Amino acid sequence: MAEKETQHRIAEDLAAGDVAMARQRLRGLVGSYPERQDLRLQLADLYRREGHAGQAGRWSFLAEDADPEELAAFARDYPDPVLRMRVVGWRAAESDATPVVAERLAQLRAEAERAEGHALAWEHSGDPDFEQSRWEKALEVVGISAFMLVLALMAIGGVSFVIQGVKTVAAWFD
Repeated sequence: MAEKETQHRIAEDLAAGDVAMARQRLRGLVGSYPERQDLRLQLADLYRREGHAGQAGRWSFLAEDADPEELAAFARDYPDPVLRMRVVGWRAAESDATPVVAERLAQLRAEAERAEGHALAWEHSGDPDFEQSRWEKALEVVGISAFMLVLALMAIGGVSFVIQGVKTVAAWFD
């Protein structure tokens, strides 16, 4: 769906009182055009109307005049600075931003680097493998281990089923 048509549908959704659908469409647009500040600010405004200060702070993080209370709520909602860096969605050098936003980005990156213990880059912050948290890593290991255990049990069960079948067939001929 073209951006103009989606904007039109967002306006229709809002006029009909369907804020959830408008928000979903707008998030899709922001995902397609992450550099578009106007779309981010529209999304921040929707969250602000609904009283979600943390999400409003998330989506207005790159705005010159972002509300400090919303930015603080964003930091509370996402206490892990690495995750906060990921969800901000900036994909360029800090120098590409305005001076105020560049300083805000640099502060967040410095926090994330302190938490991780090594340098991080905005250019890679949207990658799915971007510095997983300890919990995410642990969950991944547990999931893979559980999957391997199930496979092993299925293999053992399958082998024992075949052995039992061979014994049964052999008993027919005795």
